[in-house]
Amino acid sequence: MPRSLFLKTISALMLTLFLIILVLAVRFFVHQKVHSLENLATDLATKKQQEISLVKAQQQYKQTTGAREELDKFNLKLDQIVLLIESLESIAKQAGVVINLEHVGGNEGTTFIVKGSGSFSAIYRLIGLVETMPYPVFIESSDMAVSTDDPRKSLWTVSLTLRFII
Repeated sequence: MPRSLFLKTISALMLTLFLIILVLAVRFFVHQKVHSLENLATDLATKKQQEISLVKAQQQYKQTTGAREELDKFNLKLDQIVLLIESLESIAKQAGVVINLEHVGGNEGTTFIVKGSGSFSAIYRLIGLVETMPYPVFIESSDMAVSTDDPRKSLWTVSLTLRFII
């Protein structure tokens, strides 16, 4: 094999090998860019969905403004809890019942457990006054018991669980 043919064959093989490597390198970088663009497209679609959800939530918020304002009129504010406790104490005093506020808790301080003692009529009056308070109140449970320690005078006790809408 003449030397020039051998050099031409080697040159052709080297050129072919170089072109194959070049094609593979270009294909690799193009594949990386395509994959990167696919990820960006997915992220963009997710962001678009989030934006649509946010716009819908904002529209719903604007549409319910009037209804939320009406509901707020019925709810006690957090700073009114002190007034509520004072009202309970005042009502108990009016009814002639000695009360003890055992628990204030629940959802933003809306549940009260009140224990009291007095005559049957005083406790009956206390429950009636609680039901007519100017606040939205629900008597969730009540337990009454009579103490027979002193046979001359019966002492009634009550445990009320009250839920106020705050």
